[in-house]
Amino acid sequence: VSIFLGFGCKVLCYDIKPDEETAKKKGFEYVTMDELLQKSDIVSLHAPLNDSTYHLIDKAAFEKMKQGAMLINTSRGPLVDAQALVDCLKLKKLRGAALDVYEFKDKYYFYNDYSQK
Repeated sequence: VSIFLGFGCKVLCYDIKPDEETAKKKGFEYVTMDELLQKSDIVSLHAPLNDSTYHLIDKAAFEKMKQGAMLINTSRGPLVDAQALVDCLKLKKLRGAALDVYEFKDKYYFYNDYSQK
């Protein structure tokens, strides 16, 4: 949050347990997940992996995201449906994705050229 605020960005957050006091103190705003997806130029994931966060970002979530948005996932790979991400990138819905975690153990999934499929 602090880094994006330092660049003058408006920061929107979603949390199942919002802390309004911290939001006010730090200068960000809590919104619904749908609003976050619809309004954000960059969606950065910071969540644990559990039953409620598995494929948190799936085909339906990608469809709600802004055209040209970017996705960052440094949390847990299975938060993002990898096939839905590949499909979304092929359609040029997203500008890009920055991942250091992957849904599949075969981390080379994203290094293959799927542009012709």
